[in-house]
Amino acid sequence: MPEVPAVGAQSEANAAEEEEAHALSAAEGAPVALAEAPADAVPATDVPAAPVALEAPDFTALDLPAQAQYLVQELRGPNAQRNRKTVLDLVRQYEANVGQARSAARQKFAEGGAEAEAFAFQQPEGQLELNKALQEFREGRAKSAKAEDASRGDNLAKKQQLLDQLRQLVEAAETKDSSAKLKALQGEWKSTGPVPQTDSQPIWDTYHGLLDIYYSKQGRFLEMKDLDRRRNQEAKENLIKRAEGLMALTGINKALDELTKLHEDWKNIGPVPNDQREPLWQRFIAASDALHQRRKEFSDGRSVQEKANLVVKKALLERIQPFAEFETDRVNLWRSKTDELQEIKAEWEAAGLVPRAQADALNKQYWAAYKAFFNRKNDFFKSLDNEKSANVKAKQALIDQAEEAQQNPDAEAARAVVMRIQKEWKDVGRVPDKLADKLWHRFRNACDAVFDRPKHEARQREEKATASSGEQLAYLEQVATQVGALGDENPASLEGFRAMLADWSAAFDATGTGDRSEEQLLGLLGQYLAAVPGLSYAERAELLFQAEVARLKARPQAQQQLTRKEMALRKEINELENDHATLQTNLAFFARSKNAAQLREEYEGRMAEGQKRIDVLKKQLKTVRA
Repeated sequence: MPEVPAVGAQSEANAAEEEEAHALSAAEGAPVALAEAPADAVPATDVPAAPVALEAPDFTALDLPAQAQYLVQELRGPNAQRNRKTVLDLVRQYEANVGQARSAARQKFAEGGAEAEAFAFQQPEGQLELNKALQEFREGRAKSAKAEDASRGDNLAKKQQLLDQLRQLVEAAETKDSSAKLKALQGEWKSTGPVPQTDSQPIWDTYHGLLDIYYSKQGRFLEMKDLDRRRNQEAKENLIKRAEGLMALTGINKALDELTKLHEDWKNIGPVPNDQREPLWQRFIAASDALHQRRKEFSDGRSVQEKANLVVKKALLERIQPFAEFETDRVNLWRSKTDELQEIKAEWEAAGLVPRAQADALNKQYWAAYKAFFNRKNDFFKSLDNEKSANVKAKQALIDQAEEAQQNPDAEAARAVVMRIQKEWKDVGRVPDKLADKLWHRFRNACDAVFDRPKHEARQREEKATASSGEQLAYLEQVATQVGALGDENPASLEGFRAMLADWSAAFDATGTGDRSEEQLLGLLGQYLAAVPGLSYAERAELLFQAEVARLKARPQAQQQLTRKEMALRKEINELENDHATLQTNLAFFARSKNAAQLREEYEGRMAEGQKRIDVLKKQLKTVRA
């Protein structure tokens, strides 16, 4: 579990200086922004939950049914999501054990002299229930994530409603119950959970900006800050008592998890009186350090055991390494060596965990020697039968399928066939060396021909597009000449504009057009529309945009290009709407300014211009989606 990050005393002192500067500014009636960080800028729900230690027997000492039963219990337990990494690591270990069991069963089956094709592996008891538990676990995780997103959206809507209420309270005249309303609103704000990360900072800034205005307006800012600091002191003293009480908990992971929450609560409480800031902080840090020291002692004890296990596994590694080079032509000796190796494996699995820094290298050396032995053994037994002859027939059949797919006019179907038979090819055993290269080259050439077909077709399309590009350039030069000749004797008209667009579509839509050609065409169309008498700027812009959308729909991959256009429009609309909301919020700050009327007029003008642009963009968005 990650340690709770400690906040230094110097950071608390800096926060106090910023708050006092804030208090002085508020006393003078000037609106300020609080220097403290927003509580939901880093929501408490975003702090990763500490995993709970899995109290269970040594997983490697269990047989496969017991491992499956244990994993089902953990996947359906209350701490499954918190311990998902550990549980999924055990699932992967279980799957590796099943694979080893399958390989051992296959080998034993082959040693009995039976045909390899007749081999069938019986799934371990509990396998189906484990698969079902895994599916439930994944569905539950997806459902939790979806619920979290929905909750943050609801919290955002609720906080926006609270901002509207706070804004009304700020703008209204003071009454005897104004303070009670503000406290109730603040309590509801605090009880509301985190919002989406993208909205956290803006909504926080607006909230505290309105609070600043309220306190300045009421003339009681400093008095309320002193009262808040005394209340914050009581709250932090309560957190200290809870932190000191964590040492009595039996589970270190549970205690650390609770300490993480206490640190989050500490950050959100706010400042205390200056003379109490450092003593309180030192008491809180002392309680935190004591708990971390307890965890260190726990980790040190586990480290001692892992080092002892390392000594045992190094000795086992020295015993297994000679097996990697073992060779003999006697069947009984192969079998006796196999029994010795399995005894070493059982001791290895019973030895337990070792320090993580040495674990990977040690496991690689062990499994390299283990697998090398069985690879040599398999090669020996394969040489005793006629399996290679059967493999030649199997590979020849796959080659025939690959060459048949090479002639299939359906490229996707051919590709699917080749991908399937490539997997089957890997499952076929060795063939005589004198035939191996010949068979492989035939198979690979047929597969490559299928996979290279899209590249060949792409080159043909590229060559066709290159030829069409020259024709498009020549056509655009004619259009440019036509636009340049516009005048009183040769006036521009909407009919001429539509004719130019239709001629271009008829000439090149069938062969496809390039981005540069389309860009030049739209530029020339824009120049032509500029010469049409009586056509306003807005009408020209709308006609040109409609022409652009029509061209996008006529081109290859039209949906993809329209989607990009729609995203660009939505982005610009969102940016303008955000600017509009910011200007609207800032109008509330000009109420007491000498130049309030002038500033309000300027802001309202900017808002009106932005709204016009938003209306145009929304109309364009409808055109794209039509």
